[in-house]
Amino acid sequence: MLKQNSIRDIPGDRPRLWMLDDCLDVIVWFEPDGSIYGFQLCYDKTENEKSITWNHNGHFSYHHIDSGESDPGDYKKTPVLLVGADFDHRYARDQFLIRSFHIHSRLVDFICEKLNQAYALATKLPFDDMPTPDTAGLRLEIEGLPE
Repeated sequence: MLKQNSIRDIPGDRPRLWMLDDCLDVIVWFEPDGSIYGFQLCYDKTENEKSITWNHNGHFSYHHIDSGESDPGDYKKTPVLLVGADFDHRYARDQFLIRSFHIHSRLVDFICEKLNQAYALATKLPFDDMPTPDTAGLRLEIEGLPE
């Protein structure tokens, strides 16, 4: 299950929420008014880690993640985003839904909607034809997120 990770505030940076487990990392950046500025969903952390990032301008980007741990016996390096990953919509969305039980339902619905939009753009399917997952009752709302 995704759990909130404690993070330190960085002066001048947007407030953010970081949730993670053994399969996913989800980072959400907020505007000062509490609206969502953007998010990054990192998935398939144990095999071939990838990410999808959405920002408030409606842009999506897809990356492979080089964990920095590829050289045995060498020091761990900083993870780096590499351009050009394929977006595995079904895996990313389904893993997010399965693992988001304790996340505020409005945040989960928002992220799922954006994942569906990304899939629709990538496949040129009309967004209105995308199936919406039935997530009612799957999550508990947590305190501290904007209503």
